Amino acid sequence: MKVLISGGGGYIGSNLLNKIIDKSEAVGVLGRKNNLSVQSEKIDFYEADITQPIKIELKHQYDVFIHLAAANDIDSLDPKTAMLTTVLGTKYCLDLCKANGINKFIYFSTFQVYGKVSGVMNEETVLEPVNDYAITHMQAEDYVKMFSRTTSIKHIIVRPTNIYGAPVNKDIDRWTLVPNCFCKEAVEKKTITLMSSGKQTRDFIDLNDLSNVTIMLCESFADYENTIVNGASGNNFTIVEIAGIVKEIYEDKYNEECKLVIKSDQPLEANQVSISTDMITKSGFSLSGKESIRAEISRIFNLLK
Repeated sequence: MKVLISGGGGYIGSNLLNKIIDKSEAVGVLGRKNNLSVQSEKIDFYEADITQPIKIELKHQYDVFIHLAAANDIDSLDPKTAMLTTVLGTKYCLDLCKANGINKFIYFSTFQVYGKVSGVMNEETVLEPVNDYAITHMQAEDYVKMFSRTTSIKHIIVRPTNIYGAPVNKDIDRWTLVPNCFCKEAVEKKTITLMSSGKQTRDFIDLNDLSNVTIMLCESFADYENTIVNGASGNNFTIVEIAGIVKEIYEDKYNEECKLVIKSDQPLEANQVSISTDMITKSGFSLSGKESIRAEISRIFNLLK
């Protein structure tokens, strides 16, 4: 298997790159600069800006393109950045695949395209995005589907929920994510601050599971061709529950008090959410249980300290 990846230096990409090297004959990484945390003689780096038409010569005939590069939730507060990076960036990567005969395309979208935070959801749930981050991923999904209708490119769209896990190194800037942000504040200030009541319930998936699911999709592409896969785990936590776990682990590891500060009583009640994992588990893939979050929080502290 020969794999070409955009966003290989990011939070998901670095973890995936670390795992997929041993499964691949060759791995190419597309990016603006070579700031990869993972190094291997199998990796070929291609300098490219996905916000522009991509004109590069590939060293291999790649079997699958994994598209991770996009504007994150913070950058997407600027609609122009979100449109240019997430929507047009996806279109230009698809153009690259079309020009180079790469006929398998795995696109990482986001669970936020559904817009909902409660109820029962599966891959058929109607999309009702409520912010620029979500709507630009939905538009990028439409580009992916259009190319599958009009070219030989087949796709799998992955919609991850909330991801937890230690980054490959602390310079990967995803410290706004829960529980990463709680760990960072605990180390720096010995506090964990919630601006809400923290009663919001969310599905959280282990970063390692998400990478392993992606490898499984590459290897079993024909079984998932032109489908959508929710990157969910079925493991629900409230935000305040995760904050409590971070506080407990910090105090156990360092024998220091960490204060939990809750600045609001809203929402008053936890929402009920149930997200189908059937698309992942139908192949026999086994997802980690809720206990894995403790191991990852401990690893995040080790990284920060």
